Amino acid sequence: MKRTGFILFITLLLGYMLLFPAESLNASVQGINLWFRTLLPALLPFIILSGLLIHTNFIPFLFGIFPSFWRTVFGLSPYGAYAFVLGVFCGYPMGAKLTADLLRENCITKNEADYLLTISNNASPMFLMAYILNQLLNTQRMVILSFALIYVSDFLCCLVFRTVYHRFGSSCSGVSSIKKEVSQVPLPELLDTSIMNGFESITRLGGYVLLFNLLAAMIEKILPSGSVIGSLIAAVTELTSGAAKIAQLPWDFSLRYSIILAATAFGGLSCVLQTHSMIRKTGLSIRMYLAAKVLNGALTFFLCWLFFAFFHG
Repeated sequence: MKRTGFILFITLLLGYMLLFPAESLNASVQGINLWFRTLLPALLPFIILSGLLIHTNFIPFLFGIFPSFWRTVFGLSPYGAYAFVLGVFCGYPMGAKLTADLLRENCITKNEADYLLTISNNASPMFLMAYILNQLLNTQRMVILSFALIYVSDFLCCLVFRTVYHRFGSSCSGVSSIKKEVSQVPLPELLDTSIMNGFESITRLGGYVLLFNLLAAMIEKILPSGSVIGSLIAAVTELTSGAAKIAQLPWDFSLRYSIILAATAFGGLSCVLQTHSMIRKTGLSIRMYLAAKVLNGALTFFLCWLFFAFFHG
């Protein structure tokens, strides 16, 4: 069934590209521009530098200053806290990338990595503030509120999956029987490896962005222009272009805002597959990640509804 669905997906995309070459070219250009102008400069330096930091003792030193805070509030070790914080500030799919890298390097246990994957992948503050609020919704007065809604819902997800993975007590200490040592690889070789791994990861992300931009364009071509169903499907499929379509619907601001913020918390199927590409061969579950993001999106929509129903006159 998976292979049949994949073949159908590829066939539809190829058919769309052959029948509508101009629209396909435009969608491809948009995808490449998004990757080249946004993802590459924003994520590549963090990926390279994180690859270097993971092989040092600097992360446990920096995030181990207040270990009881991370353990008590989030159920994380210092290495897990590092992935969580960068996942929040750098955006999709940096949290998943760091979680997978830390697991491969034996910096965190499998249990912590499973748990961390469900909470560490988030939209970056810059994406939320510059693109969602400023460019799409044209509102600057709701920045703090939007951050609160997104990150409170993520913390609620944290509480749910912390229970699922029993991240309490001694299980929060991270690597128990595994001792993480400083890498003995020469620095020039370590730098070269980190750079090549960074370019491999960012190039893979570019491929997913390109394909899902084509898919979003195909959906827009099949369904009537400006249709509600088409806009909702686009938002679930690819966040950047889908959120723009939701913003153009003739709905009340509160509904458009709530749906776009929920879609931002979910991340879109494009981010799900990007995340899957980051965690391959680690044993981490993409199904649990998907369940966590669905819950995150639903909680965000519910919190938005509560705000507009009871606190916004």
